[in-house]
Formats: sequence, C-alpha cells, structure tokens
Amino acid sequence: MESMPYLIFRLHNSLYAVRASYVREMFYLPMLVPLEESPPFIAGVLNLRGKIVPVIDLDVRFGHAPGQRNLTDAVVVLDAGDVLTG
Repeated sequence: MESMPYLIFRLHNSLYAVRASYVREMFYLPMLVPLEESPPFIAGVLNLRGKIVPVIDLDVRFGHAPGQRNLTDAVVVLDAGDVLTG
C-alpha cells in the first residue's frame, strides 16, 4: 500500500488534513479585499501573482463564530486543477 503525504492542521482542537499534492503554497495572512455579495464564509480575496484567490474562513465555514484575524495566521493556497482557493 502506497502512503500519501498530508498537510495536517488544527482548528478548535480538531485535526484536519488535505493532500500535500493540493498545497500550492503557504504564507502569512495578507490584507484581504472583502466581497460584498459573497457567502459569509468567504473572508475576502487576495491577488496571488495576478490571480484572484478567494480565501475561506474555516471558523465560519465549519459553523463557529468568526475569530479575530492575526498577523500570525496563515493562508494555505490549494490548487485543485484550474481552481485556486485559500
């Protein structure tokens, strides 16, 4: 059986994982541009070398209250074919 590498992260004392092959890059949270008519779990968008990337707030997406964003928060950009998501 072949093993696959995963990126594992913690959110509210629960562990989550995504395949490492989907991770394009990770960096500290930059300033996000809010979108007025987006779902509540979309924190905003960022410009990643000319590509607009929506950034999902996992707290809100998983039913928690939105948390305070800090300079030490990270964005993980996932590449699923033609779609980039942070």
